[in-house]
Amino acid sequence: MTWLADDVRLLTPTLGADPPPQSSPGGDPHAGLEDLKVMIVDDEFLAAWHLQALLEDMGVVQSELAHDGPSALEVAARFQPDLVLMDMNLGPGIDGAETARQLLAERPLRLIFITAYGDATTIGRIQEAAPGAAVLIKPANPARLRDLVIGAQPH
Repeated sequence: MTWLADDVRLLTPTLGADPPPQSSPGGDPHAGLEDLKVMIVDDEFLAAWHLQALLEDMGVVQSELAHDGPSALEVAARFQPDLVLMDMNLGPGIDGAETARQLLAERPLRLIFITAYGDATTIGRIQEAAPGAAVLIKPANPARLRDLVIGAQPH
């Protein structure tokens, strides 16, 4: 995986005051994200930790990590996420598309795939398993991720 300079900056804790909150015409876009429950499924610890840090910067305080398909199913049964950030390649065993299919068979939830594979076959498998799921190609653009997470807030 290639890390961009922005990714490294986001992984580095800042000292001093927090940056000022960003305002938007409709109010704080992060309002309500503290109620959003997000599960991150990625077999690479650093990638999962990076996504968790991005979520925390957005105001998401409830997140859980899973490292493969079976652990994602276990965490989801206990945690009951509203949103899942899913990698496609989860190492040996079932991949992200099959994991998503099994999660959706249990209950409806929002999915965002964050994967290094943007080929037509992979995108087709994702859309077949989780119709309407958003797909971000790694490294994920933090602003685009934020927009998708904000759109996944419970109503």
